[in-house]
Amino acid sequence: MRDPHVVWLEYRLQPSSHVAFENPPPIEHETDTFIMRLSEGVARFEMKEHYASEEEAKSVVEEFLRAWEIYTALRFGAAEMRFSFERPHVIDRKPPPPGTTLVVALADRLTLKGEATVALTAVRRAYPAPPTGFRVSPNVGTLWDRYQHYREGREPLPGVAYFCLTFLETMAGGPPEGAARKRKISEARKKAAQKYQIDENVLGKLGDLSSTRGDARTARKVTANMTPLSPAEAAWIDSATREIIRRVGEVDAGATGLPAITMKHLPPLR
Repeated sequence: MRDPHVVWLEYRLQPSSHVAFENPPPIEHETDTFIMRLSEGVARFEMKEHYASEEEAKSVVEEFLRAWEIYTALRFGAAEMRFSFERPHVIDRKPPPPGTTLVVALADRLTLKGEATVALTAVRRAYPAPPTGFRVSPNVGTLWDRYQHYREGREPLPGVAYFCLTFLETMAGGPPEGAARKRKISEARKKAAQKYQIDENVLGKLGDLSSTRGDARTARKVTANMTPLSPAEAAWIDSATREIIRRVGEVDAGATGLPAITMKHLPPLR
């Protein structure tokens, strides 16, 4: 009986068009399922457990890689990198006797090559550290997708920020729909602040700015005196939204003893 075993998988780090990695030193990272070494743009994952198929091993590694990509983007405000699959190393732990005719099915591979001229705006002399205590839960996936809508110009920032805020309040178990509006908002934010360790002043300011700022193109709702976001306010909302998404990923990963996110962790509003 055949006994295939995935020894390692390799992925290539592909920087975003606005990023260049300049001679970064290798880094290593270990989990319960693999040992990873990233060097010269190639990440090799030595599997510590038995995986009988390439796809089975890839499902474990690529969950980790997606968390790494998103966590790094949340840190810098835009996608810095992505990983593309290169090749596996699979052995047969029970090879057939000599002279046996084998039929081997190979997974389809497509390699695209091209040339492009880009303007590099950021030079990184070290690879971003892989996250620990962070996972791309369904909640994080939802919030990240909405934030990407903003980054891609498909949705205004105030609407995305308000969605993330109310999503956070709902996940924390806010009051029932029948509660008076002001009391409902106050209690929901208090519960969200406690569950996710985010200062209530941060949540309150995010609710205020995302509800009362913006022009006819970007405002979440019409107000009597519509005031466009200042550059400082836009930068603050962007940063606060990313902090919320990151914190949801930490809480959903089961992290405890997290430091509170306060106003001092965010850009100045003036």
